[in-house]
Amino acid sequence: MNVVIIYDQCDLAVKACALLLDAAGPGETAVTWQVNPWQMDRLLSASSAELALHDAAEAHLLLLVLRRKTALSRRLLDWLERWAGCRIIDSATLAVWGGGGEAAAGPQLAKFADRHELGMISGDTNPLKTGLALSEHTPQEHSRKLLPV
Repeated sequence: MNVVIIYDQCDLAVKACALLLDAAGPGETAVTWQVNPWQMDRLLSASSAELALHDAAEAHLLLLVLRRKTALSRRLLDWLERWAGCRIIDSATLAVWGGGGEAAAGPQLAKFADRHELGMISGDTNPLKTGLALSEHTPQEHSRKLLPV
């Protein structure tokens, strides 16, 4: 399963990767994740934003890991609109996690997900402990890259 993580703080990206590994499950039934983390500040550069779009085009899950309320900038919203227009995976899900703090989600992202027919997950706690599923689609054969960019 392809996952792109957009994060504002490195420690949250590391925690999000750990959550994905926990969600993968044990043994032969484990889901393997292809994780491509992108620091949100890198989306300010046009060339980096294009590379991130390329990574995200085939993402099953786009995970926004944002601790700061101000992290949901106009630039990020514009990038999300571009991603929604070029995504290849029709059943993609947008997830927002604030790492235990107040997430930068709100109704704005819920409307975005609805407008683009995306699945939507949001929460400030560990999704595994609250019973939230990360996605309904779990292909079995992929590779993983777990270190934040």
